[in-house]
Amino acid sequence: PDASFVLAHPTPHLLIQNFELRGANHWAVGLFLAPNDNITFRNVAVSQYRANGFSFTVTGDPYIGPNSGIRILDCTIDKSWTPAMNLEYRHPVVTPSGADTIWNGANGAEPGGMGILFDGAVVDAVVRGCLVTNQGHTGIGTVYNDATLASAVRNIVVEKNTVTAGASSYCRAIGVSRSSNV
Repeated sequence: PDASFVLAHPTPHLLIQNFELRGANHWAVGLFLAPNDNITFRNVAVSQYRANGFSFTVTGDPYIGPNSGIRILDCTIDKSWTPAMNLEYRHPVVTPSGADTIWNGANGAEPGGMGILFDGAVVDAVVRGCLVTNQGHTGIGTVYNDATLASAVRNIVVEKNTVTAGASSYCRAIGVSRSSNV
């Protein structure tokens, strides 16, 4: 199956508003492989996806620039996690590129999936007025994995949002992390 409903790389300007994206076996509803600039989601609802709602990340290629000028405004991001998913057996799921693995199935512990993920190289982003709920792992998260410090995740504003676990047994509202090699 396709990796996402919306795939951008590189994209200099994109506005998606007053729209609903729902269902299927997609890795991420919106997958943005840097560099992208001036990306706005306004009044968009996304639900029923496999891993992440919106994922802003880098490719495996040499660093050529960040995702920047990201605006996620007045959106609803709902993975549609159910109570039964809290007890699913834990199993690995390989990313579409084959380069990474996440764990799905909480098995009573920490499951996978994020509502909004800023990963690797994101500069100047705003998440405002959104409802983020029923995620398996984190509502809004940042991850930094580049030991060379060539790229960065910085200037991220998260304000006036509602983030709830919903039916998830684990979901944290906000996560800020880095890999162990940074």
